[in-house]
Amino acid sequence: MKMKQKMLITFATMAAVFCLFVTSAFANDVQQTNGNVNMRIGPGTQYEKICVVPVGSSVYIIQNDNGWSNVEYNNTQGWIATKYLGGYAPAPNNNYVSNSYNDNPIQDHTVTADVNLRSGPGTNYGAYIVVPAGSVIGVDSYSNGWAHSYYGNYEGYISTSYVSGLGGYTYTAPTNNYNYNNNSGTTWYNGNNYANVYDYRYYAATYPDLVAVLGTDPNALIAHFVNSGMNEGRQGISSFNVYSYRNEHPDLSSQFGDNLRMYYLYACGIPFTF
Repeated sequence: MKMKQKMLITFATMAAVFCLFVTSAFANDVQQTNGNVNMRIGPGTQYEKICVVPVGSSVYIIQNDNGWSNVEYNNTQGWIATKYLGGYAPAPNNNYVSNSYNDNPIQDHTVTADVNLRSGPGTNYGAYIVVPAGSVIGVDSYSNGWAHSYYGNYEGYISTSYVSGLGGYTYTAPTNNYNYNNNSGTTWYNGNNYANVYDYRYYAATYPDLVAVLGTDPNALIAHFVNSGMNEGRQGISSFNVYSYRNEHPDLSSQFGDNLRMYYLYACGIPFTF
């Protein structure tokens, strides 16, 4: 009988130690999110979203698997992309000095989709935070497809593909004071009407970098829009933003994916082939 009691006591002690070890392990394995991130029911974007975990939230790490982490947040378990863990900086206050920095003027621009603000000009650099679609950022310079940007307390780089008015070009100030309002331009190109997604005056005024290179010729600007601008996600008219249009039409997103040109053509009713 005494032997059984000793065995039970020993087992209970071992169980207590094990529980303490597990609790300590999980308590120490806590990280904070470095951006607003989706929690999903499985380790991949193909799995259903449970909720959005806000930037700076503490989550308990249960396990890691191929770039995904099984976590617990607010008594809910799910999976989030590991790249959004750690390296948390203070939440942005959405204010920045919008006059000058390093002798370069800072200009306001709007991001057209949820986009990473990275520590360097390339996807190989880590992301500080995800800047939500529609947010206003400050840009003091850009080249090679990346904008040196300011958002709240953060300073980093954002792909110009997701910044209104930039596209993928290096900015060069226009050399003329042409009044675009005096020229309605054309919405036709190669027999197709792009009036639903393009307005000459809007395009010329929004992208002075193009005017600096192509001039004010309406035919040259619409040719650029059709042949290059649509693929780059450039906005051709105030009433149509391709990223918003894609988000509002998930049925099209499943067909077209990241082929931005297809969304413009569909919005204009223009026949197309993949």
